[in-house]
Amino acid sequence: MIRNALTAVGIVELLFPEALVGAAERIALDNPDECELRSWVVPGARAEGLAILFVM
Repeated sequence: MIRNALTAVGIVELLFPEALVGAAERIALDNPDECELRSWVVPGARAEGLAILFVM
């Protein structure tokens, strides 16, 4: 069960990192419009998704 959930998260993070980062910003920050997205965040999210899939 957890393996399927983590696989789904890894696929979403690999294919749609901008949407996942945007959702995380809305949840984690009081005012997400004031934060600055660094240039390494989206490639880092893709690498994290790939790592999750590799482990699964």
